[in-house]
Amino acid sequence: MLCKNDFVAEFAKRGYTKKDGKVILDDLLDAMKAVLARGEGISFPGFGKFEVKRMPGRDYVNPQTGETVHTVDRNRVRFTASPILQQTVNGDAVVL
Repeated sequence: MLCKNDFVAEFAKRGYTKKDGKVILDDLLDAMKAVLARGEGISFPGFGKFEVKRMPGRDYVNPQTGETVHTVDRNRVRFTASPILQQTVNGDAVVL
C-alpha cells in the first residue's frame, strides 16, 4: 500500500513537482473532507462514488459483565467503485 509521499511521487511521474503534487493532493483531500462532513456525496464518473450513510446506534451486551451498552448514531463514509475501475483493477479489458 502506498503512503501519501509515495502517492505524491506518482504526480511527479506525470510532470508535476513533488511540491505541487503535495499541494494538489492536500487540497483535493481537504475539499473531499469538507463535502463529506456536510453529508453530501461525491461522484467521480469512471472511478466511483463516496457517500455518507447514517448508521443507527445499537445495543451490545458486554460478555464479561452482562451489561448492555448502547452506541450512538454515527455517520460512515462508503465508497463504491465504478464498473470501469473494477475492470481496470481486475485486468479486464475496459469497455467504455
